[in-house]
Amino acid sequence: MAVAEVEALTGFKFDEEEMDKLTGISDLQRVELDHDDTKMNIYFNPLGGTPVCLSLFSDMTYHVADQKPAQMVLFDYYNPEEQLKSSYSSKQTRSLPETCAECWPTGDSFSPAPTRGHSSSTTPSAQGMFAAISVFVLWQQFLL
Repeated sequence: MAVAEVEALTGFKFDEEEMDKLTGISDLQRVELDHDDTKMNIYFNPLGGTPVCLSLFSDMTYHVADQKPAQMVLFDYYNPEEQLKSSYSSKQTRSLPETCAECWPTGDSFSPAPTRGHSSSTTPSAQGMFAAISVFVLWQQFLL
């Protein structure tokens, strides 16, 4: 059995309704949320040579400036020392003034953040406040 522990991006919580849809995937045994819905544990049946692809959805709960990547760990349940670690981040970012105009100074003194500035925040998409995280588990030789 393999386990994937996926942290949500800062300011996001995993969507429980979307999580429930994952249980229909044949290679998954169980999915659970921890830490106020900011960490998802995904339990897989023994993995062979077939890739398993998942899309995980999370809801934005608050804006975060200078958001750091979130962590993901994939490991063998019976031999936890064998593991793969990775991180992910949102592709859609904006400066904090662009994201939250009502909480940022405006007027003539306002100048947009530089394109390489350090203040950034994840923006909600047009279809709702969520971030899609594609988790690609290509683990053919890991458990063999």
